[in-house]
Amino acid sequence: MEKLLASLLLAFSVLAHGQTLVKPLQGGTGIANSNASTWTISGAYPFTGTLTGATGVTFPTGGTLATLASPIFTAQITTPLIYGSSATNGDITIEGTSDATKTTSYVILQPTSGNVGIGTTGPISKLNVIGTIGTGGTIPTLTGCGTSPSITTGSTATAGEITQGAIATGCVITFAVAYPRAPFCTVTSEAGLAFSYATAAGTITMTNIGALSSTKANYICIQNDLL
Repeated sequence: MEKLLASLLLAFSVLAHGQTLVKPLQGGTGIANSNASTWTISGAYPFTGTLTGATGVTFPTGGTLATLASPIFTAQITTPLIYGSSATNGDITIEGTSDATKTTSYVILQPTSGNVGIGTTGPISKLNVIGTIGTGGTIPTLTGCGTSPSITTGSTATAGEITQGAIATGCVITFAVAYPRAPFCTVTSEAGLAFSYATAAGTITMTNIGALSSTKANYICIQNDLL
C-alpha cells in the first residue's frame, strides 16, 4: 500500500496562464493525454510513442529527451519553422548519428517525394539552389603532361583547370580521392588543343592529337550515384 501511495504521489502547481507542472517524486509517470499549453522538461525523460501538436515543448539547459524507441515528432501546423538559434548568425547542426563513426550514416531529406530548396521557398526540382554552389576538396595531381604542367589553385575532383606543359602528348589528372565509380566528366579546351579523353573512378586521361605546349583544358565531373 505504501508503494502504491508513493507511486501516485505527485506535486501539482497551477501557474498564471493555465500551465501545470507535474513533478514525479518517485518512479516514472506515463502521460496518455495533456491539455497543458506548455510542457517544460528538466533532466532526461524516457519517451515512447508520438509527440504531437502541443503549443510548446521546451527543454531548459541540460534537459534532454531520452528516447526508448523511435518517436515521431509531428508539428500540427501548416508551415512548421525550425530555428537553430536565436543568436545573430546562429547555426543549426544536423547529423545522422552522434557516434564518431559515420561511414554509412546519412541525413535523409524528402525520401519519398517532394523537392529540397536552398535559398528558395519554392523549389521546382529535386534540389533547387538559388545562388552559387562552391566545391571544395584536395587539388588533383598531374602526370605525363609534358614539361612543367600546372593546375589552377582551387581545382578539385569536381571541377578544375589545367595547363599542359611543353611538348605534351597527353595528360593524366589523378583525383586525391577516387569516386565510387567512374564519374560523368566533360573536358573542354582552348582553341588549338585537339584531344580525346577517358574517365575512370580516379582519373581523367587525355590523349593529345599531336604534341602541344602550354595549352589549357577545363573539366567538370558529376558523381555517378547509380546503385
